Amino acid sequence: MAPRHHRDSRSLRTVVATVAAALLAAAIVAPALAAPPGPSSIALPNGWAPEGITAGPGTTVFVGSLTAGGIWRGDVRTGQGAVIPGTEGTLGVGTEYEAAANRLWVAGGGSGQVHVFDATSGELLQTYTFSPAGFLNDLVVTRDAVYVTDSFNAWLDVIPLGRHGMLAETADVTTLPLTGITFEPGQFNANGIVATRNSLIVVDSFTGGLFRVSQQTGVAR
Repeated sequence: MAPRHHRDSRSLRTVVATVAAALLAAAIVAPALAAPPGPSSIALPNGWAPEGITAGPGTTVFVGSLTAGGIWRGDVRTGQGAVIPGTEGTLGVGTEYEAAANRLWVAGGGSGQVHVFDATSGELLQTYTFSPAGFLNDLVVTRDAVYVTDSFNAWLDVIPLGRHGMLAETADVTTLPLTGITFEPGQFNANGIVATRNSLIVVDSFTGGLFRVSQQTGVAR
């Protein structure tokens, strides 16, 4: 029996030593993993007044400007970036990157317009104008349409997408009335929007509510 106990004790010591080595290695690696992946702050152009931001391919981000400076494209790892040529003068409140088509959608606030750019070249692909319009705040791209919040009106502006994401004609835009959200006149109401499965999630800035909205009916809960 003694030899077997000896072997068991030696095996146990081996296991303990292995675990201890693994824990030590993890302790050494952990600080490196916890380190920031890039700079702690990134400078934007002077007077930029940023609002909307969206993630692009890799470590790229796109940032709009309330002062109509255009769309700034930067790398969060290097902190380097610049205004995308061709987007200068664009008012950018909400921004959304459409990865499948490499397009950048921009909600234009009080202009009542939504612009679509080629995310690489900055080429303006289409401009959609909504009338009446209050303040086009944010937008989200789904497989079938782009939904835009109008903070001063009780509806979503809708830009349908054709097969394979084909852009709609400017006259094809529609609205989706929202029910279930209390809209206060003269206040910012519907604001941020994202898509999940067959629903939209909308933030109401005035009431502080978070609503799930049907893409088909506009009913909010």
